[in-house]
Amino acid sequence: MTFSDVYVGVQAYGAEILAGTNRPVTFRKRTSVRVPPGQAVWSDPIPGRIAGGSALVVSLHLPGTVRGVTGHERAYSTTYLSDPGNHSAEESGEGFTYTSTQWYFLDRIAVEASGATVGSMVAFGDSITDGAGQAVDANRRWTDYLRQRLARQSTSRRMGVLNAGIAGNRLLHSNVGPSGLSRFYRDVLSQPGVRTVVVYEGINDIARGDYTSIKPLAYGYKKLIREAHARKIKVLGATLTPFYGWGTWTPEREEIRQRLNTWIRTSGVFDGVLDFDRAVRDPEFPEQLTVSYDSGDHLHLSDAGRLAIADAVNTRML
Repeated sequence: MTFSDVYVGVQAYGAEILAGTNRPVTFRKRTSVRVPPGQAVWSDPIPGRIAGGSALVVSLHLPGTVRGVTGHERAYSTTYLSDPGNHSAEESGEGFTYTSTQWYFLDRIAVEASGATVGSMVAFGDSITDGAGQAVDANRRWTDYLRQRLARQSTSRRMGVLNAGIAGNRLLHSNVGPSGLSRFYRDVLSQPGVRTVVVYEGINDIARGDYTSIKPLAYGYKKLIREAHARKIKVLGATLTPFYGWGTWTPEREEIRQRLNTWIRTSGVFDGVLDFDRAVRDPEFPEQLTVSYDSGDHLHLSDAGRLAIADAVNTRML
């Protein structure tokens, strides 16, 4: 498919772009680019400085009709769409009359940070990392809260935070998006500047599977660790948080979660452990989330719950 024009600017409000910030993106010095099926392309470097924490707007014009659109299904963020026509260079939002809560086509944005930033960490997970439970455009994912924490750290410990969560994703099997095992290179190892990955995935495997042993899941974790260590990337394991009350909870699945969490804590295969389970479980009934940390569906976290797991991250481990 062909993108005839691509622009990037800083959001002012809604579809409006801050005056003077919308700039053209080129690909080998051309304004258009054809992307082969199943492939991705990097743009040329985009000059200029953007303040940390800014909301970027990437505007794309696609000539003709496109079928089989790729994207991020549950971005919990508003995308603005126009009627037919090329509005990509416009800073006014008047041409964009439709909205969606998905992101289309865009895979990633890489930035070159100042010398005060010592690389990045990737949060690799499912809907809890993706941001389920937050309001649209709230930017209250646990990774958003962690980024805010890291921005207040001393310059020697500041890091970029990359969110690689896919709602519904499973570690071992493709379901919503490719499996964690098959997407690990694309979403973690190929990211520029990565120093650490937090693996917080597996609850969908348990909640939708019928495992009688933790061995398949432990094997999956070990495979990710080997691949990361081969590229000198540190791997932190996060314990899986409670889901008692979720529609697919059973005592047998709870036993697998508990056994897997014990393995994450004690096996020694990870470079460090983040005990998210301990941070948000009900002390009186550890199979379930603390009420204030429950979004209401008994699996996904409230704003307070996502803040709690961000606060549970030992930033010295990163």
